[in-house]
Amino acid sequence: MVYDNPELAAAVFRKVGELIYRYFCRCLEYDEVGAVLCNDDWGFSTQTMLAPDLLRIHVFPWYKKIVEKAHALGKYAILHSCGYYYDIIDDVIEVMGFDGRQSYKSWASTAASPMRTRSCPSKKPIGNSIPGLPSWEELTSIFL
Repeated sequence: MVYDNPELAAAVFRKVGELIYRYFCRCLEYDEVGAVLCNDDWGFSTQTMLAPDLLRIHVFPWYKKIVEKAHALGKYAILHSCGYYYDIIDDVIEVMGFDGRQSYKSWASTAASPMRTRSCPSKKPIGNSIPGLPSWEELTSIFL
């Protein structure tokens, strides 16, 4: 659809982006919320789901707005994204400004991953890496 009917695809991305942005803004209204976890798998094992340039046009601007909103309220914005992300790591860190990235896939969050090896001390893969933020194990023990 992105190539066959780009206008329709752009309208779908816009509508979904608006809904997601409104959802996170609503979540961030609560004092009890110290961070938002944005879930969006942008890749699979060998490449991104869409070409990086299409993600930059249609998807990333919405997440940048979400991160900016969280930061403006003194809160964290964390990305959950399994899969290949090496072609878009600069977007995750520099453009959108996520505070961390969490992944369930061990191959997507290995010690060699760019989020771990980049010289970016404020951007971390999530485990127990943000002071005061519970580890994934602590969260799952509370909610599962």
